[in-house]
Amino acid sequence: MFLTATIVQTAVETGLIYSLVALSLFLSFTILDVCDLSTDGCYTLGCAVGVMVALTGHPILALPASMAAGVLSGFITGILQTTFKVPSILAGIIVNTGLYTINLMVMGFKSNVALFGTDTVFSLFRELSESAFWQEWSTLILLIILVTAATLILHWFLATRVGLSIRATGDSPAMVRASSISPGFMIVLGLCISNAFTGLAGSLIGQYHCARLAHHRHDLLGPQYSHAVEDHFGRHRLDPLPLYHLHRAPSERPDRGVQACLRRHCRRCHHGTADQIHGCRPLGPPRRNPPAPKRYCGCALCGENREHIREIL
Repeated sequence: MFLTATIVQTAVETGLIYSLVALSLFLSFTILDVCDLSTDGCYTLGCAVGVMVALTGHPILALPASMAAGVLSGFITGILQTTFKVPSILAGIIVNTGLYTINLMVMGFKSNVALFGTDTVFSLFRELSESAFWQEWSTLILLIILVTAATLILHWFLATRVGLSIRATGDSPAMVRASSISPGFMIVLGLCISNAFTGLAGSLIGQYHCARLAHHRHDLLGPQYSHAVEDHFGRHRLDPLPLYHLHRAPSERPDRGVQACLRRHCRRCHHGTADQIHGCRPLGPPRRNPPAPKRYCGCALCGENREHIREIL
């Protein structure tokens, strides 16, 4: 069956993260009546900032850091509209285009950054309890708490004096100006708050995918192989988990030892090996034309699971 409980759970968790972007668009498009097209670049900016801060060992600090980056993005968009009189659509396009280079600069001019082996807010929250229920549903519980808190805070803010001024600015800027309230300031403030939600969503989605892949790796390899691979390659090395087998039933997946040995390349057997897991020695990078299956190395795991290794490759 294609629709499984895991797929539904993942869809709900991802939808909760994207609901923060919906709150952001609700504030800018509906409340302020401003067409903010910088959401795409701000979302990526929040993800890049969150990942880089999490790599330093501060995954919780990554959330407010991403929100601060979103505030800066919204501030630039608002200044272009109010001070330089740039139309809202064009201002969003300008900021969105400029954020492409800024996002690359944040990530050290790398196209992707690996978070495998790094603590995230989801892994820290999962470590609060060792029960099976908590290990399975902690991510969903954390996202429900965060999204509910963000929704309640926004609902409270829009009922305050400043929030009512922002709502009035979207309805009638002339009436707000006649009430001695600066509509330009309210537009900038509203865009800063809106993009803060977008940056938070980007930070959460970056850490979420890392936590989800690490959770699948632990389920497939088992705790002893998962920890051995992490210790062997360090905390910040990319761990190429064979996700090709994630959709298979447990009985159809290769042996756990075979999946654990897909980490380093052996010149003799041409599949990844980790000498801390079994006795196959890493001799160098693989050749372009691998030899026949009979020339595979003679370790117990490779010899017993030769067909699975050929299938993975």
